[in-house]
Amino acid sequence: MIVIKISIRYLFAWGILNAWSFFNMANANVDEPIIMTDSQGFIDQVQQRQGDGTISTVYSLLFSEIGLPQNLQLMPLNRQNREFNQNKYAACSLYRFKTEERAAKYLFSKVIYFLVHYKLYQQSYLSKLPKSVLDINGHVRSLVDINLLDRNATFLMMPSYSYGDFLDSQIAALPETAKIAWSGIDPHNRLSNLFFSKRSQYALMFPGEVKGYQKAHPGTHYNSYRMANVPYATMGYMMCNK
Repeated sequence: MIVIKISIRYLFAWGILNAWSFFNMANANVDEPIIMTDSQGFIDQVQQRQGDGTISTVYSLLFSEIGLPQNLQLMPLNRQNREFNQNKYAACSLYRFKTEERAAKYLFSKVIYFLVHYKLYQQSYLSKLPKSVLDINGHVRSLVDINLLDRNATFLMMPSYSYGDFLDSQIAALPETAKIAWSGIDPHNRLSNLFFSKRSQYALMFPGEVKGYQKAHPGTHYNSYRMANVPYATMGYMMCNK
């Protein structure tokens, strides 16, 4: 068992160091790039070299080997996107989905981490979704199907964030009146707080985020569904401007 744990640890290190090699190559002959994150918790954890969750654990392992970036900055995702679009200096974001649109504009590392993909969470006071909006596996076919079933359904989401090509297209197809948008620092933690405060009927969230909320708030109740045609796990990358 110890051998397995060590192997996984060094597998993470190998993947991250490959990513950092890409990062150095992509930004050769320029000043050290700005490294952007929207999570103060992430900064605290990597500075203490003690991650809490997949992403911060992987990066804590990397930074313990090579040192913390000098220009690690906290900024909301919409500002990060603005920095990328202006392209005034070398900049990288540590955890992004690789979509077709982004792949055409930015540089991406190799895969750095894997997470269980977004699930759709439903308030427990609502009736469970009927079979008419589910596939044979019990997965939600489309967010639009839920909106057609209930025109008053509301979905909490982050407008500056990508959920991956497939889910992004579904979100775009929802009427604006069905979307409750939120943006800011530490979006995933805030999203779960808002959802469980009943600010919306539905939300797309990472299972790990919900488990973290449950740990702090025992007895939390909800219904959850996988999304059809969305893989069980998703891949995360470091993304840099060109």
